[in-house]
Amino acid sequence: ALTNDQRQQMYQQIYQLAGDGVGFLYCGYRMEGDKLVAAPQRLRELFEYVNGDEMLGFMREVTGMPELKGASGQYTRYEPGHFLTRHNDDVTAEGRQVAYVLNLSRQWHPDWGGLLQFYDQAGTVRDAWTPAFNRLALFDVRHVHSVTYVTPFARGPRLALTGWFNTGVS
Repeated sequence: ALTNDQRQQMYQQIYQLAGDGVGFLYCGYRMEGDKLVAAPQRLRELFEYVNGDEMLGFMREVTGMPELKGASGQYTRYEPGHFLTRHNDDVTAEGRQVAYVLNLSRQWHPDWGGLLQFYDQAGTVRDAWTPAFNRLALFDVRHVHSVTYVTPFARGPRLALTGWFNTGVS
């Protein structure tokens, strides 16, 4: 419902904050409550699988964390110009333990951006993972990470199911 001028002003504010290391710009669809019920069937089925006995058993075994109870998550869509600045996902109140990213873009080129990037304590990049279709990335929620800027010449959106395996799903 925004006018073009309002939209441009909003983007300028978002990019200004991002220049200070704060913020994000991407499309997200939280998989909880009414949104879960209203989600397309295939998205519901995939999210239900992530929370099913087979996957939770696998996650408990792989992580050595028998206390994992379930997963929260969202579907994300990064278009050209989208990004997620450096942060960690450590939210004690939600019991987040292990972050996950299940990449859903069939073809992705690293030159398009959208890399899951990790940093050391000094803020230096220590690793970057290129999205690959049907690849599951797992990492400790305390790791500082970002999703790099998706370039204007990306040939499609960067799609993923992202979230956290928790000790108590809120």
